[in-house]
Amino acid sequence: AILESFTDDIGVEVNEMDLMKQRYPDINFFLHRPLFASPPMLTLKEISDGSYSINDIALMHDIMDMKEELKNHEQSR
Repeated sequence: AILESFTDDIGVEVNEMDLMKQRYPDINFFLHRPLFASPPMLTLKEISDGSYSINDIALMHDIMDMKEELKNHEQSR
């Protein structure tokens, strides 16, 4: 998983995604994740101007997930 849970130094389970949401409240993981792809699959301007539909962004997520699975599969060989 990209962001996993862990136990902090006082024994409380912390979800990294929750920490990220607290640190960066203006980042919407679903909308902005394709910006973090290498290379980025879209630009912030394209998110803002409606160049891509929600279905397009969902497809980008599927593509990124598939690339990660294929990469992990190749590394396990």
